[in-house]
Amino acid sequence: MPKSSAGAEVTVVGTLKGGVGKTRLAMMAALYLAVVHKKKVHVVDGDSVSQTAWKWQRHARKTPGLTWPIEVSSHPVDSIDEHIEDLEADNDFIIADIGGGNPGVFHSGLRRASRLLVPVGADPSETENLPQTWEAAKTAAKTAVRGFEAYVVLSRTDHQTSLPREAREELAGHYPLCDTELIKRVAYQRAYKTVPAQFYDVPALLAEIGMAPLPKEK
Repeated sequence: MPKSSAGAEVTVVGTLKGGVGKTRLAMMAALYLAVVHKKKVHVVDGDSVSQTAWKWQRHARKTPGLTWPIEVSSHPVDSIDEHIEDLEADNDFIIADIGGGNPGVFHSGLRRASRLLVPVGADPSETENLPQTWEAAKTAAKTAVRGFEAYVVLSRTDHQTSLPREAREELAGHYPLCDTELIKRVAYQRAYKTVPAQFYDVPALLAEIGMAPLPKEK
């Protein structure tokens, strides 16, 4: 995963619909890259509603004995592209957590992105909102500096129900849908305020989208 001459690789984890596990995915990905792959990672919290990534760092840094391996900055405004550009030279990866129904920030963040990752819940009330995010991404692509790849990942899936299968059937063929899913796990909820010891579905997802190879088995 060499850093390009252009600087950090920028990934936006974003959606215009909240409550789909966006911030946990962004933070788990960032922590995984830092802890397992020893990369310098900066998360930009561009969620104008919750600022959960920023709070995650604030709480973690107060935990005695915990080494916090990434940096998180808060910038939930339309100039987020300028903030990302300022960070690019000094990092291997920048992950922008953008959502909360703020299309201006979403559009701005994608100007600097090389990748967009859109989590969506395996639920009809979630999938019906995906076109709004997708159309916003298409608009943003027209002014993107590098151009970006885009992926959709099913989030918080529960295979005790038929909903993940139904959502996959609904979206497949219409969106670049990842094979990897983010399974609904209590461990993801408990990861908040910590540096988790396990990353569960995240390594396979990042390998699938070409962001980081799976670690070699010891």
